[in-house]
Amino acid sequence: MFSATEREAIVSLMIEMANADGDVAYEELIRVNHINDLMGISEEEFFVARALKAEYACGVVSRMDAARKRLVGKLLQEMIDADEKIDEREIILLERIGKLTGIDLCFD
Repeated sequence: MFSATEREAIVSLMIEMANADGDVAYEELIRVNHINDLMGISEEEFFVARALKAEYACGVVSRMDAARKRLVGKLLQEMIDADEKIDEREIILLERIGKLTGIDLCFD
């Protein structure tokens, strides 16, 4: 469903989201690892994703179709919910990503 470049961009944004509040919780690490497994992220892709700039990752996501953007938005929302604490910095980052990518932030 996603190309290697798209998977790297998604992981990059998930890492950004996990770091948004300045504290990467254990639950966020578990969520990232689970999503990596589901998406078939290789170790190499993960290391590339860690090095990507968020702006580049947003550019990659912005070129996705609406259905894939919705999925990315839901994954980012899962990252916010992972530690059961919603921090204002996470919401600000999600809104910024939404503006840069065209992700509709109204979730079901």
